[in-house]
Amino acid sequence: MATNDTVQPKIGRQLSLQVMHTLRKKIRFDDASLSGIVGVLPKGAIIHTGTLFTTTAFNTGTLNVGKQGGDADEYASAIVMTSAATAFDDLVIGNMLMTEETVMTYARSATQSSGEGYIVVTYSVDNG
Repeated sequence: MATNDTVQPKIGRQLSLQVMHTLRKKIRFDDASLSGIVGVLPKGAIIHTGTLFTTTAFNTGTLNVGKQGGDADEYASAIVMTSAATAFDDLVIGNMLMTEETVMTYARSATQSSGEGYIVVTYSVDNG
C-alpha cells in the first residue's frame, strides 16, 4: 500500500514487541464528510482504551465509533463533542477482543461550524 494513498484505510502498526499500539484520527468541523475510518485493528488485538480528545470544542453534535460492516456505535455512542476528553462509553469486555481484522469507523451526528479533536484508541496485539 502506498503511504500517501488516502483511499486505503490506515493499518495500525504492529511491532513484534510487547508494547501498546495506537490508532489516532484527527477530525475537524470542516472535514468533507461526517464519517470515516479511524484505522484497522489486527486480528487478535485487544483494545485497552478509546477516547475522544477535543482540542477545540465542537459547537454541536455527537460522535459514534463502531466497526465497518457491523454495529456503527459498537465502541462509543452519542459522545458529546464539547468536552475536553471523553472515554468511549460502550467499550466493554465483550467487544474489546478482535476475533478478526476490524476496520474501526466514526460518524458525527451533525454539520458543525467549529471544532477539532482526535479519536485515540490504544490496543495490544497477539505476539503469540
